[in-house]
Amino acid sequence: MDRYDPLTAPNPEGWLALDESERTLLIEGYHRRARVRLPNASAHAVIHTVIENQAALGDETPVRRTLDRLMSEGLDRHDAIHAVGLVFTEFFYDTMTGAMRENTSDASREYFAAVERTTAASWLASTEEPADGDMDIAEMLDAFGERDGVPVEAIRVARRQRETTVPAFLDVIERYLDGDAMPYERDALFLIFHLLGEWREQKAYRLLAKLLRRPASELRELLGDPEPRPAIA
Repeated sequence: MDRYDPLTAPNPEGWLALDESERTLLIEGYHRRARVRLPNASAHAVIHTVIENQAALGDETPVRRTLDRLMSEGLDRHDAIHAVGLVFTEFFYDTMTGAMRENTSDASREYFAAVERTTAASWLASTEEPADGDMDIAEMLDAFGERDGVPVEAIRVARRQRETTVPAFLDVIERYLDGDAMPYERDALFLIFHLLGEWREQKAYRLLAKLLRRPASELRELLGDPEPRPAIA
């Protein structure tokens, strides 16, 4: 196997016979040929690889039949992979933040149950542009500071409106470093740094370097997120 096309399921035996790195390189190669612009091509390819691996296991997981169902609901196979990949990303983040660290088998069951609940309609709704005035920056930051669960819609709006949210996020960090941040802005910093890191936003590097010179206790309180959050969308 020397080429990958997400619109066509790879032969399961041939796919699983490849090394993990070979699978990821094939997926990266597809996105380069297709000239798909991604904020983090490597991470995107890794998620693609995970979903293809799970699909190649056939009836051992619900992923292959979920992809088939999503296509019957109107998605092409590439978007179906993205829909399942979103679920995987949420549960991976959950595990990394400790929300499911105590029982891996429970996390796997919950993940596969969430995969089976995924629909084309829910995926399409997650990619829709919000209506004008639906959520401004202040509302987004206020939602980021909430501790009762993850502000899924605010995060999705931030991702869709990166052109305006990145400068706003940088302003919040500047105000914090200058001692002028409002309490809700300070509470929002954990998710702000998570998103800037996800986007590999180079404009944040200077501010992050300044922040890392702060006392370790301050950094743990600010970025350690001692109260585990559920996974972000």
